[in-house]
Amino acid sequence: MRLLAVALLVVACNRAPDRQPDAGTEVPQKTVRDSYGPAAHVLLSANFALKWGDEGQVAPQHAQALLDGLEQAWAAEIDHLGYPVPTGCDVSRMNVYIGSTGAGTPAAYAGYAFASHDPDGTPSLVYSTQRVADVRKAINSAAHEFFHTIQFSIGTLAGDEASWWWEATATWMAEEVFPDTFDAGYLYAIGSYALLPHLSLRHNEPPQSEWQLVQGHQYGAWIFARDLTEHHGDATLLRRSFVEAGSEPDVLRVIERLLAERGTSVVDAFGTFAARNTIWDYANGARYRDAVAEMAADYPEQDHRFVADVPPAGVPLGPAPAATLPEHAGYNVIRMRAAPAGDLTIRFRATSTAAFRVTAVIDGSAPRTIAMPIAGGQGEVTLQGLAGGERVFLTVAAWSWASAPGEVFAYDYGFIPL
Repeated sequence: MRLLAVALLVVACNRAPDRQPDAGTEVPQKTVRDSYGPAAHVLLSANFALKWGDEGQVAPQHAQALLDGLEQAWAAEIDHLGYPVPTGCDVSRMNVYIGSTGAGTPAAYAGYAFASHDPDGTPSLVYSTQRVADVRKAINSAAHEFFHTIQFSIGTLAGDEASWWWEATATWMAEEVFPDTFDAGYLYAIGSYALLPHLSLRHNEPPQSEWQLVQGHQYGAWIFARDLTEHHGDATLLRRSFVEAGSEPDVLRVIERLLAERGTSVVDAFGTFAARNTIWDYANGARYRDAVAEMAADYPEQDHRFVADVPPAGVPLGPAPAATLPEHAGYNVIRMRAAPAGDLTIRFRATSTAAFRVTAVIDGSAPRTIAMPIAGGQGEVTLQGLAGGERVFLTVAAWSWASAPGEVFAYDYGFIPL
């Protein structure tokens, strides 16, 4: 079982004075702030001050590796991707604490790292000794948690409707900046999304004392961000979703506006995204597919990647399983493991008011997708000349801007060999 780090926001009060580092060290361009009083150990880089006390075990080489990772994250996210500098960090170094290690450090959560604020409101980061000791995970989470401090500072999309996007894009950033260490934790969040795709993209599950698969859903939604940057534009689309959001609380509305500039809609993009996920049609698709398979093996009773398996003889038009009907911005996949040779007609009928995007995917020697035209809530498509043995998927993506939380959308489907 793979546990995912939970990003927590901690806000304190009171202000501490600025100070310069001890005599004998190189005078920095940016100041160092002692927001919780002096710490026994202070390790400096151009943009960060890593602090810890005399309690707990901290290996200097692990601390240096984390600091180096943070500078790499800064270079990627600020200098290369063009995000704004976190509030106050243009004049002072960002404080990064190895928490619960004594004087000068705030409390940490065992095994975790999280973005926070110093008492003066300046963004900061808090790491546990356990996370620092796990060097690969510490470095990968540097990109994720540092991005949260950027999100705090931009200040848009701060409500519940977009909280999933904060985690999804921060997890996207972990892969973007540190692809070689993405498997140290965040990669496997994809299983929480891929095994539960009927839940809305906007689903944000609060942390619980006992780990549940659904808790990683908002992290696993990074695959939607990856789809947008890989198939509908580039990384600037994610940056613009924050810096150009204005007062709009729903990031999907923001993405709708940005995709319109590219001649598509978020509804259509979500439909193709659902189809793409059946064969993991991404540059790193094999890695994603393998991670999903591992998570499915860990959580077999919660594996809803395929809501129904259709036999080679087919099935007549009938209702989709009620237990896994898609929510707004959710989707289902119906699978035929081995199609018969010849032609196969697939039919669809909406029995609810959502806008549906329905796509057939033929996974053979040369995978191909066929979008089903829908008119009056009904549609069909005939797959011609199947060799026999191909896997055929039907993806049904639902969209309803006005839906209530948890509302689901029913439909009928049929597979009819000719």
